[in-house]
Amino acid sequence: MMDKKLYIHIGGPKTGTTALQLFLAQNRQELERKGFCYPGREDAHWGICANLREHTLSGIQARPHTFVRRCITEILRSSCHTSILSAECLAGQGSAAILRELIPRSLDVRVIYYARRQDFLIESWYNQMVKSSRYRMTNRLDDELLRKIYPMILFDHTRVITPWAESFGRDNVIIRCYEKRQMQGDIIRDFAAATALSIDETFSRPGEKINSSLDRYHTEFIRLCNQAFFDAPEINDFFIGHRFHQSRFFENRPNRNLLSPKARIEILENYEGSNQHIAREYLGRDDGHLFYDPWPDPDEPWEPLRSLTADDLAPVITEMITNLDLQKRQKEPLATLLRYLNKAVKNGKFIVPEAIRRAIGIRADRLKKPA
Repeated sequence: MMDKKLYIHIGGPKTGTTALQLFLAQNRQELERKGFCYPGREDAHWGICANLREHTLSGIQARPHTFVRRCITEILRSSCHTSILSAECLAGQGSAAILRELIPRSLDVRVIYYARRQDFLIESWYNQMVKSSRYRMTNRLDDELLRKIYPMILFDHTRVITPWAESFGRDNVIIRCYEKRQMQGDIIRDFAAATALSIDETFSRPGEKINSSLDRYHTEFIRLCNQAFFDAPEINDFFIGHRFHQSRFFENRPNRNLLSPKARIEILENYEGSNQHIAREYLGRDDGHLFYDPWPDPDEPWEPLRSLTADDLAPVITEMITNLDLQKRQKEPLATLLRYLNKAVKNGKFIVPEAIRRAIGIRADRLKKPA
């Protein structure tokens, strides 16, 4: 009897993982008909990361009802020839060795990792950190923040993948490059090709672009809101849930990178040795080229993002407040927005121009002048 195969998809982050996981979760029954098991009921298997953070190996072995143990049990009991676990939080967590001990040797394990070019990855990661109600980053993406980012494992593909290669064997690690010219279609089709999954018309696909990045103006707007509404993470969910990225106010502004060409080149130079190692050792590319898209031109047009002013913010918030469709469908979240906006104004933490003041009826004598 042939060993069952298990693919562990460890990310990396910001490589279409949310769309892929939603696709896999939506199609559990169809996957099973094709001989693929996607265990559990959640969209992704983040519970594995939580178990590995909370317990030692012996602690998990003593707890059969932990999420990771339940997933393994379901895989072993399944009649499917192939199973898939997907959790981008596994990348860089240092959990490979523990998982190797938890997963029976009867399973033929393959680790799949999508590597994204670091200048794009860092910008996308920053966008997520700003807009997420969990992280709510208030820092600008500048040289100071980059100096803090460089030591992080998350962006160094060699440091991420080495523990997995040591635990499961280098030949069992599948590296895919998250770059359009190197993928077989989108992330769903590319992942299907990597796992020998045949997708046909019986599969449903997510209806819209999932977890897309905001442009730099919307990102800056939310960063300012994170500073003003420091105790209100609901505001982030409100913006994202109501398609804030579709605001018309910023549509005529150039959607350039947050980072300058010079900064992006510095990032790529910082990770070039690591990228060359991955290309040669895992993809057999003697030239050491992991990514094929050209590097930025240091002389290409670019302007730094200027600080948004109160007058910039006024039409954005006013547009949201006066959106009739939003008001008809979601009155309570709108009231929540106004409540936090008013609270921030009274505390002197948000500069509110005349247009917003009139729109939400805040009296001039209630506004505090900034220090």
